[in-house]
Amino acid sequence: MKKVTPIISIILAMCCMTSCGNVNETVTNGTSSTSVTEITTETTTAANTTVSTTVTSIPNSTTIATTDPMGEQYLLTKENYSLYLSFLNSNNIPKDFITYDQISDIGIFSHFVCLSNADLGDYSHYVYFVKDNNDFNLSVYVERIEDIISTENVLMNENPLDYRNISTEEKGVIIANGVKYVYVKGQLFSIDIQYGNFKITLDGNLMDYPTNGEDTFISRLLSPATAKAAAAEFVIALAK
Repeated sequence: MKKVTPIISIILAMCCMTSCGNVNETVTNGTSSTSVTEITTETTTAANTTVSTTVTSIPNSTTIATTDPMGEQYLLTKENYSLYLSFLNSNNIPKDFITYDQISDIGIFSHFVCLSNADLGDYSHYVYFVKDNNDFNLSVYVERIEDIISTENVLMNENPLDYRNISTEEKGVIIANGVKYVYVKGQLFSIDIQYGNFKITLDGNLMDYPTNGEDTFISRLLSPATAKAAAAEFVIALAK
């Protein structure tokens, strides 16, 4: 028995080392992956508390893992248009779900993520990642909301030639033609458009959008001269 005890101790130590060595390996859908891409976003709550969310995209997977201060949650993602179509055809999607076809004027489909709990049939918050003809990447967030976004025009130090910036360096809002332009430190942060009970938010370093590029939905939305017509066309597309 005196000789057996050291042997058992060695075996237990080896098992512990093996287990510890596997802790950092990510396993998704039964396969392991060590190459990941992380995207960190920050959201400010109604209580002015900033919450950082890190989304880890795992190649060749149909889900991504997102971690937040409350723990880890797995979100549904479709990394190409074919997978996205299969998702639409094989799930009980709500009738008022806003599909990519309805927002395709913004850009070419890259991938889709459902930010709410799709496993429980909750499709109240999701995002499309697209790229337009100016090779500009955009995030199109769709969120079901209770409050109605005001459509009354609010013009704060408006730049008459371009919605990319306002003259003050403070945060502010311009609401024109039913479109809400949100500014942080005088620079355009995001664009909100309401359709029914949904808020559609366009995000993606809009201050850097090309000024001399091709004529696109975003370029028209950024110009006060063409924004009204662009917004009207977008609403018509959403109604299809």
